[in-house]
Order: sequence, then C-alpha cells, then structure tokens
Amino acid sequence: MGAFYVPDFRYEHSLKGHLKDFYFHLLGMPFYQRRVEARMVFPSLSKIIGKRILDIGCGDGIFDIEMAKRGAKMEALDLSNSALKRAIWRAKRLGLADNINFISGDATHLPYNDCTFDIVISNCVLEHIPGDQEVLNEVNRVLKKSGILVITVPREFENWDRVPARFAKALLGAPNWFKNRACSNPLKQAKSFRNYVDLVLIPYYQVRIGYSEAEILEKMSIAGLNTTLIKGYFKMFGTWGIDMIEGLSIFKVDKGGDFGYIAKHDWLYGITFPVFYGLSYMDALLPNRAPSMAMLVVAQKINP
Repeated sequence: MGAFYVPDFRYEHSLKGHLKDFYFHLLGMPFYQRRVEARMVFPSLSKIIGKRILDIGCGDGIFDIEMAKRGAKMEALDLSNSALKRAIWRAKRLGLADNINFISGDATHLPYNDCTFDIVISNCVLEHIPGDQEVLNEVNRVLKKSGILVITVPREFENWDRVPARFAKALLGAPNWFKNRACSNPLKQAKSFRNYVDLVLIPYYQVRIGYSEAEILEKMSIAGLNTTLIKGYFKMFGTWGIDMIEGLSIFKVDKGGDFGYIAKHDWLYGITFPVFYGLSYMDALLPNRAPSMAMLVVAQKINP
C-alpha cells in the first residue's frame, strides 16, 4: 500500500472512485506538498512508538494517520470542523480511530495541561496565525521536559522569485481584454506584484508570506525553545512541482479538485505527480544553504 493512503470519500461507489482508490493504494495520495513535508518531518521524529504527540493545525489528518500507523499516540487539533470531520472519517475507515483524538481548538490557547506531550508538530501552520509567538509559548508550556517541536514554515518573500512569479509579473502588464478572458481574479485585480501576492494569499488565510531564519530563531528563543536544526526544502528540483501548481493557478481554473489541487486539471496532477515527486528527491544532492522555498525547524524545550 502506498504511503499517505486514504479512502476515496467522494465517489466511493462509482467507477471513478474505484479507479482513484486503486491509485491511492498503489502510490498514496498525490498531495505533493504534504508528501515532501512528510519526508522532511518523519526522520526528525525518530522513535515515536508510544510517544504522546500533538499536531497543531492537523487539517484532514493525513500526518496523524501516518504517525498513528507508526505507533504514536496522537492528539490532533484544528479550528476547521469540516477538516476534522474528514479526518475522523478517514481514521475510522483505516481502523485508527482509537489511536488519534481529533479536537477543535485554538492554537494560541491549547486545551492541555502543562508538560503533556513528548513531541509537538505543526506543518505550514504558523504563517496562518496572527499570534504566532503565542502559539510557540503554548508549545513550550505543553511540552514535557526536553520535549521536541518540529515545524515546517515557508521562507519569506524570496520564494516568489520563481517561474510562476516572473510569469505573473509579465501578465500584469497584459491588455485587460486578455486578462479578463484568461487570467485568475488576483491577476485581474492586482495593481502591483506585491498586491497580487497578497490577493493570492487571501483564500489560504495566510497572514504572512513566510519567515527568515533569524526571525524563527528569535521567536523560538523568546518561547524558551532551543533551535537545534534548520533545514531548507523545496529547493531547485522540489520547486518544479510547486511551480506547476502555481503556474496553473495564474489562469482561470477552479480550486478544490479531487486530489486537493485544481479541479479542471485534476487528471494532470494524478499523472505527473510521480514524476515531480521523484525529482524532488534530487534536492538532497544540493547543499543545505542552497535557496529553498521552505524550512524544517527542530527545537527542544529549554529545561529550568
């Protein structure tokens, strides 16, 4: 069975559903970004059997399902009740409901006692929360002595200097008749490239584009966490899959396909996912200081 396997919950009894479910069994869910993130996060967790782990911003629960399979005792928190509903459904279908406790909650006021968890993870969530420092302070509170925090975050504005960004900059100067016919709403409405970036982020409820290493180090230190590792990912090869997704989003296409990307081109992601995901492994050949879109950050609780 492929990693990140989830049952098909939209077309369960149709031919399309059966074919897609077979694809999931064979290759796992073609969620490109999450799969690359998982490849970064899981090795940083090492021994998780029997460990109490909190996932902040769990979304559909895919990470939690994978860690529960590996023997972890999961607590998974998110503000979205619709995402939690899907996560609970998946966990039940895979026989993992007893290993994961999904809960609706606010990351700035975690509903747990002090020193509860061995590990806390949070994948591309911090940039969506205005009170990100409050979240890190809460993480320190709920971590046990010498507990570990593992997060992924996007880098700051530099990650927009890629092919889709350069393409978008060029299209901003295109005639209105062309933009109205072919381009997405953010491109039609934007007055500048920075304005375009801000408009693109709105549907993702993202309050900041990303972080610099210095900013992350400072926030961890203020929270009482000692940063032990910062490692870049989505480098030259890994960004190609992201470039494809963002490149298509420049044009008039509907979001929210079966594979979680863009509905009009859902089939295209299914076919090309193995290629781009395979190429992303080549990032490991590049030095750690090579330009990257995102960072894996590991920190440890500073004990009194």
